[in-house]
Amino acid sequence: MNLSGLWRNKKKRNILLMILLLIVWAVVIYVQFFSYNTPPEGALRVVMCYQCKEKYPETIKDIGDSSDPRCFCKKCGGRLGYAHKCEECQYEYPINPQLSIPPPEKPQKTMGKFEYVLEMQKCPNCGSTKTGPISIKK
Repeated sequence: MNLSGLWRNKKKRNILLMILLLIVWAVVIYVQFFSYNTPPEGALRVVMCYQCKEKYPETIKDIGDSSDPRCFCKKCGGRLGYAHKCEECQYEYPINPQLSIPPPEKPQKTMGKFEYVLEMQKCPNCGSTKTGPISIKK
């Protein structure tokens, strides 16, 4: 059978076009959903162990999730927190919002919420509020 005869037969032509469209559709679906690795969820931040004080960058979606193995130290298995540094005394320490100061029992007004956040940011060494996360050096 020659190709021109195939195109003249309407039924065979439609079947061939349908098969070609299904093949193209399958390739598009594969490329769209299965051909690449999904990036890890969360932000890359410097984390620090509460026990051994080991610091390293890690991508963690929820640092309070105890079922995620990335929330525990690679060296000693201790709990991790986001690494912070005091600008005044240069002290480096971990902060885990879930393990820090417990939230107040009563609902607070705006000033009370502000004071609560400031209390969480205080340096455990000198009490300064001039603290911030340790940046990842490139």
